[in-house]
This record gives sequence, C-alpha cells and structure tokens, in this order.
Amino acid sequence: MGRESAVHCTLIGPPFAADKKQLMQNSGTFRGLTPNLADINCTGYVKIWARARLHYKVKEIIHIARTKGRLTRGTASKLHVRANFLAQGI
Repeated sequence: MGRESAVHCTLIGPPFAADKKQLMQNSGTFRGLTPNLADINCTGYVKIWARARLHYKVKEIIHIARTKGRLTRGTASKLHVRANFLAQGI
C-alpha cells in the first residue's frame, strides 16, 4: 500500500493490528465466507462461497428447534443473524 493510500485509510478508522494485516490477494475467508475477486474485471461479479460449517450451523439450529418443538428468543436471534449472514454471501 502506498503512502497516500495509507493516509486515506486512517481517515476511516484506526489501522489493523500487525497480526491482522494481509497482503492483497484475489481470495480470502472472513467469518465463513470466501469471496473470490479473480474474475471481477471480466465479469463485474464477485464469486462467494460459504463454508459448509456455516450451512451446518443454520441447519443444526433448525433441527434442534424442530426436535424440541420450540424456539427460544435467544436461539431465534442467533438463527436470524447466522441465516442473514449466510444469505448475504449466497
């Protein structure tokens, strides 16, 4: 990152911790979603894959709720957050 880019980035917030910094790359995983920017210049689209574990967590919450025949407010909130996050990626 050039000096000018680094200055502009500090305007939107504090810099990342040294152990959180990564080199720029076409793909990387964040919270279970893996976007791939390799084809964006040709297609205008970003391909995104969701980890199987993220799908599994949503399915597991639904399965447990169906088995128990109830869904508590806390579990419903957790399901809402995870399902929305998953939906944003797919």
